Amino acid sequence: MEILFETSPYNHNSSPIFIDKGKFYASTPVKTHTNWHEGIEFVKILSGSLTYSINGKIVKIFEEQSLFINSNQVHRNFVCDYNDCEFICIIFQPSLLCTHKRYEEKYVLPLLSNNDLPYYIFNNDIEWENEVIKQIQTIYDISFEKDFELLFPTVFFKMWSNIYRNLYNSQNTSSFENEYIDSFKEMSFFVKQHFNEKISLEDICQAGNVGKTTCNKIFKLYTGRTPIEYLTDYRLSKSIDFMKKGKKTLNEISYECGFSEPSYFTKIFKQTFEVSPKKYKQYEILKEAIPEKDRK
Repeated sequence: MEILFETSPYNHNSSPIFIDKGKFYASTPVKTHTNWHEGIEFVKILSGSLTYSINGKIVKIFEEQSLFINSNQVHRNFVCDYNDCEFICIIFQPSLLCTHKRYEEKYVLPLLSNNDLPYYIFNNDIEWENEVIKQIQTIYDISFEKDFELLFPTVFFKMWSNIYRNLYNSQNTSSFENEYIDSFKEMSFFVKQHFNEKISLEDICQAGNVGKTTCNKIFKLYTGRTPIEYLTDYRLSKSIDFMKKGKKTLNEISYECGFSEPSYFTKIFKQTFEVSPKKYKQYEILKEAIPEKDRK
C-alpha cells in the first residue's frame, strides 16, 4: 500500500524545522486536525495540560512533562480538565540527523522504525529525561538567535543521543497494534484531495476499502468525529485559508470548498466559529492591513 502523509508546516527560514509557542484556552473550544507527518515532534508543557490521541490511544501530558511523537504517527491534541495550556512545539525533519548514511542506519532508522515506540513521555524526575526536557527548551530559546543554524545542531544531536541511548530497542509498555491506521490515512488523504467535490460517505468508505460501520468507527477512533463531520471541518479550514488570501468572494469560497450553497456554508461556519464568514473575512483583511510589529 502506498504510504500517504501530510507535510509539516516548517516555519524556520529554509530549514525543515517548525518551532512555536502556543496557548489553548479552556474557555474557548479548540479544534485541531488529526494529522501525521514524517517529522519528529516534541511538545513541552509549560503550564496546564494537553490530551493527545496518538494512533487512537488517549495520552495526557502535564506541566513540566514533554512528549515525543515518532515519525508518521496519527495524532491530534485538545485541551482537557478545564485549564488553560501553554506549550512549546518543535518538529524536525529526520533528515537533519542523517548527515551520513551510517548515522541514518545506526542512530536514526532503528528508532523511527520501532513499532513499539509510537510516542514517549519525558518526566523531570528522571535524570536523562529531564535533560531532554531542558534541551527542548534550549532549542526554543536559541531559535531567536541570528546564528540559530550554527547553534542548533549541537543541542539537537545531544538530545537525540540521549534518546537513542535510552530508547534504542525500547519495549514501550504504552505501544499497541492498530489495524486501521492505513485505512484511515487513505480515507483522510481522499478527503483532502477531493474536498471541493461532491463526496458521499460511500466514496470515503471506498477509499479505505471498508464498510460504513467500520468507517465511522475508524474516524471516531482517530478524530473523535464522524467521516462527514471530518469532511465539513476540513472544508471550513480551507475556507479560512481562502479568506486569509482575500482574493475570492464568499460565494466563490463556498463553492470552491465543496459546499452546495453559500447559505449553508454561512450557517455551518457561524455554528462552528460563532461568527459569520463575512465578519471573519473583514477581520482578516483588517489584520493584514496592520503592520506585524503593531499587532497585539
